[in-house]
Amino acid sequence: MAEIESIKLFRPRFFPLVQESVGIGDPEQRVIRAGLKLRDDLGLSFWDSLLLHLSTHAERTDNLLKLATRHNRQDLDCTPVRRADCKEDKLRGLIAQLIRGQILAISSEVQTIDGLFRHLPMLDFHCRESDANLNAVKTIIHELGLTGFVVSSGGSYHFYGRSLVDEQGLITLLSRSLLFSPIVDHRWVAHQLLERACGLRISPGKEYQSCPKVIAEI
Repeated sequence: MAEIESIKLFRPRFFPLVQESVGIGDPEQRVIRAGLKLRDDLGLSFWDSLLLHLSTHAERTDNLLKLATRHNRQDLDCTPVRRADCKEDKLRGLIAQLIRGQILAISSEVQTIDGLFRHLPMLDFHCRESDANLNAVKTIIHELGLTGFVVSSGGSYHFYGRSLVDEQGLITLLSRSLLFSPIVDHRWVAHQLLERACGLRISPGKEYQSCPKVIAEI
């Protein structure tokens, strides 16, 4: 996009596993184990599985519900990168500098050559990689009126749009994308709405051994 002057990269904070968090006692550990079992059985995210369990079991879980609100801000550890410097070797160099447990992510927020702040449409999907699910992802993107690139994230899919939008346009897009939850990761959407900007991983990290890669253009 010729109108982009600079992008923003950031390194989200590392949060320990919920079961390793301070203050989690045996009753809540049992709830965590039930959530993990549901996750494995149903293929849902951890928090969806845990909260689904809580919705049908009367258990006191104040600490877990507090942890459910943890949010990663983009501005705590971010790096602006000018368009002229946005090259593969530069990005790989930044990835090589990450310490254990860190990941590098790209923000939807960009600055244009006119000095304006705009956003690159982004989506995070929660469905296993398969031909059928890739077709569903493409259909959702089409229904949202978007064009751009589908990326294999290592277990599911990311999407990057090809046309910039303002903040209100981004919020409208994210809100509409919730109509396709849980194929669209609704907890990811919630955090992007809180941040008023999106972020997606571009480095290896956690259980992912490689960088995301483009697999389709729409």
